[in-house]
Amino acid sequence: SGSYVKTSRKHVVLVGGGVQQADELLLLAFLEEIFHMSYRAHWPDLVVMASDVNGMEKIREIIDLQIEWQARQQIHYLVGSPLNMVDLKRCRCDVATVVFVVSDTSGKNEPRDEDKENLLRALSLKNTFPHTPLRLMLLLQESKEKAFSVGIPPHYCFAMNELK
Repeated sequence: SGSYVKTSRKHVVLVGGGVQQADELLLLAFLEEIFHMSYRAHWPDLVVMASDVNGMEKIREIIDLQIEWQARQQIHYLVGSPLNMVDLKRCRCDVATVVFVVSDTSGKNEPRDEDKENLLRALSLKNTFPHTPLRLMLLLQESKEKAFSVGIPPHYCFAMNELK
């Protein structure tokens, strides 16, 4: 419950399997980049949305233990689903600078299933807020082709196996 209240800062939204499964390595790498001290004056607000309270508690615990207190002040937690229009509105995806849909890289899910779920999340966002910038992380190159075929622009996607 609750909603993100937009401030004068830019804000980004973080969803996806990497959030659902509380993929610690991925989340910490993402947070260390977005809240790097060298550009502290430009830190955005970050809205993290996961669909269950237990997952959100794991994420909060990771962040509380690993991330500087100054950065933690910019992080907002919402329980909800990116497949639900009301929840996307609660995150203020309509005015987000960008929405990141990140994959679980821990191997808890089959890569094809993980990509399929994240593709559905991305499509939900694009159908609800077509002008909101999106970055879709996929695990497999073939999933990137599927994303293109259903209307996700190439510059919105990257596949992990491209980066190796």
